[in-house]
Amino acid sequence: MRKAKLKRKKQIKINIFFIIILLIVFVFIRNIYMSFIKNSTISLNNPIKYEKAIDTTALVVRDEHVYAKSGNRNMEGLNELKIKVNSNIGDLSNSKKTEMTLKEINNAISIVNGETEVNTDTSDIHKVIELIRNKDYNTVGEIPALTSNINSIEYKEYLLDRYKILKKVLESNGLNVKSMNSGIISNKVDGYEDIYNIYNIKLENFNLDFRNIKIDNDLEYSGLKIINNKEYVMIFTVDSDKIEKMYEANDNIEIKVGDKSLIGTVKEISLKNNTFTIAAKFNTGFEFTKDSRFYEIELINYRLSSYEIPIKCLTSQNDIEGVYIKNPSGIVDFKPVKVINKNKENAIIDSGENGIIELNGKDHSTIKNFDEIIKNPKNVKLGELIE
Repeated sequence: MRKAKLKRKKQIKINIFFIIILLIVFVFIRNIYMSFIKNSTISLNNPIKYEKAIDTTALVVRDEHVYAKSGNRNMEGLNELKIKVNSNIGDLSNSKKTEMTLKEINNAISIVNGETEVNTDTSDIHKVIELIRNKDYNTVGEIPALTSNINSIEYKEYLLDRYKILKKVLESNGLNVKSMNSGIISNKVDGYEDIYNIYNIKLENFNLDFRNIKIDNDLEYSGLKIINNKEYVMIFTVDSDKIEKMYEANDNIEIKVGDKSLIGTVKEISLKNNTFTIAAKFNTGFEFTKDSRFYEIELINYRLSSYEIPIKCLTSQNDIEGVYIKNPSGIVDFKPVKVINKNKENAIIDSGENGIIELNGKDHSTIKNFDEIIKNPKNVKLGELIE
């Protein structure tokens, strides 16, 4: 009897011990669940900058004066040197091509003066590239890009300068030529100098859709030209449905060439067949855009302050997308968000203007620094008090 009683006491102690152990395990597992699963949060730090970038191809248009198209001598030591007006260039040759170019420019001047009828057909970049590729410069000189902006005084002065330069080269038989303008010397020409220049940009006369065409940057040949390194223009096209921030003439515009960011000004913009064509003028970055005629660029359409959060944090209330946060009192609250972009794992959230975003025409307070966002919104309820 006594032994049975002692045995029961011992069994009770063992059972109590196991119950205590189970309670400890339960509390431990519960705390893990509450801390790492149910109540797990992300604390927002300083917002990051988000860029909306659009890839496209740009044609570089410069203020270029060609002195000779081929057969130049004494050029190796001059390439990429910066020179002043009346600097010694040396001896040039190939007067036949110079004479041919003089006739083209003289024809353009007569059009500017209203003495010759203007060809108003659209200049197609596909045609231009094909002519350049085939070195069909006679035909290139006749396309309307050369004479499209007939009312420009600057363009007329540019043509007269070109005429004077080439006439001087021809009269001197290419010997002891001196520069008539300042800038950077290049011993390579590509034929586009006769078509596009910064004084003759009228986008309605151009078809500059670069999509689905092969861009050649290796069509340069020996020659001599002087480039104004103070300013240049980039012309590019962008699908209208990719543009979120619209541009107008004289607006600032930002592009990237590789990892170099360039700020310019919109010179002209046109919309045709759901495609924007933009001509932007730049006064910096010449050293990054001097070597080729075409560049792959990124148009930075806009920048804004944003937060990056796991996409699983997103939920909704009354058809408004948002997140649950744990407020300072430990109560689950809902904050609307505006999703800028997202992938399979993360979402980029607009931080708003002073913490305010607009949704469906109404202003809403959104997430801000130090907010604790609930990682698993399915595990909590709005208004719930959590640890």
